[in-house]
Amino acid sequence: MTETFSSRAQPDSPAPSLIPRGWGDVPAFTITSERTTLGSDPANDVCVPNPTVAPRHAVIVRRFGQYLVSDLGSRTGTFLNGNAIRPRTRILDRDELRIGSARFFCTGFPKTERESFLRMDSNSILTVLAAMALMMLIYFQAPRAIKYLLNEQSMPSYTGVAAWLPFLNRYRGRAGLPPVVEVPVLSQADRAHAGYLVTAYGDQILRGANLGVELHTEDAAKIGYSKDGLEAARRSLVAVYPGSSNSDSLSSTWPIENWMATPLGRLAILNLRLRGVGWGNACAQSACAAALDVTSDVLALPPEGETFARPIVYPPRNGQITGLRMGFGGLGVLRSCPDGTAPRGYPITLQTGQWQTPRLQSYQLKREDAAGNVTRVAVCGFDAGSYTSRDAAVQLLGRLLLKVFGAVVIIPRRPLAVPARYDVVLVVDGRTHRWSFTTSFADSGN
Repeated sequence: MTETFSSRAQPDSPAPSLIPRGWGDVPAFTITSERTTLGSDPANDVCVPNPTVAPRHAVIVRRFGQYLVSDLGSRTGTFLNGNAIRPRTRILDRDELRIGSARFFCTGFPKTERESFLRMDSNSILTVLAAMALMMLIYFQAPRAIKYLLNEQSMPSYTGVAAWLPFLNRYRGRAGLPPVVEVPVLSQADRAHAGYLVTAYGDQILRGANLGVELHTEDAAKIGYSKDGLEAARRSLVAVYPGSSNSDSLSSTWPIENWMATPLGRLAILNLRLRGVGWGNACAQSACAAALDVTSDVLALPPEGETFARPIVYPPRNGQITGLRMGFGGLGVLRSCPDGTAPRGYPITLQTGQWQTPRLQSYQLKREDAAGNVTRVAVCGFDAGSYTSRDAAVQLLGRLLLKVFGAVVIIPRRPLAVPARYDVVLVVDGRTHRWSFTTSFADSGN
């Protein structure tokens, strides 16, 4: 049987290619788009009319310089170098990809994980920074980064009460930081992006689907798209969640609590040089989204960086917290325990300055329960030099963020107990830092 392949990709584009193996004189298929589908249906980007290939068999997604292949539920499977793939398996140069019985030689793909990172374009890097709450925009030495001239938005969105700002400033106050103000033009852009998310992805939000990088971009082909919303997506912390009702969910401060319970989100909120923020949220049929712009209105950092007279720590010294576990969205990024697992407790952070690389030399966390029993708590710790991730690009960018904020982090392996007192001891750059905090079921409001 003679089989022919067809592709809508441009063969002369300098991009990774799939070279058919064992199917005669068939040209290579060049991967030029963010998403490339493979299957026997002619509507696919790469059409393989092979009886062992499903109509929609597999998809290759370009994500931050990496090419990730996933099977789309085919009966005959998708294999890389003879092994059945997991969802989003990375393709490297000279791998062999097989869908059904159709084989391809992969050429022009990144040779290593590090090369994947180096291939990222500026837009991909910016999206990653936003997704991880990376704050590199702060250090471009522009006095302020507000560049929006906003128009009225045509899409429906819903504005919540103004309780979010004092709630946010209460966290900053506990850490000894000055309050920030709302910048209305930034809030308008964040509302636009929140409205776009619930309009474009409402069903996925209600199902609890992981939207990934879609949180930090907008598709011009979707209803609700706007340039201002796209800018907000790239500059903001973003969260989506199902709500019980629009009125309750719009007044909810859960997104801020959640970001404070993730190391990267917390560092963005507890930025000493942050002056103004934007906030927007929207709900549609109980699918909710919120965005917090913490990168656009900041004081420029001196080129040599900055050392704080007193480190910023959280949970605060002698403070009381109700958070017990890592926030949603923090687990997938932080897998820095020695065995590669993700710690689940509430993060503990210390910042010595900005644009620095403090070294975490040793760390200890002890818990004292209501009966006076003292127990040493198992924790994982890392700094800009020791942070690890299974994804090379995430690791490099995570280390960059920790340097940007001069931060070290320890995370209990398990959620914190309540009520209890915790004593923290961190040795950073030869200096010992000690402080305590307590956990409670109810927030004292202090």
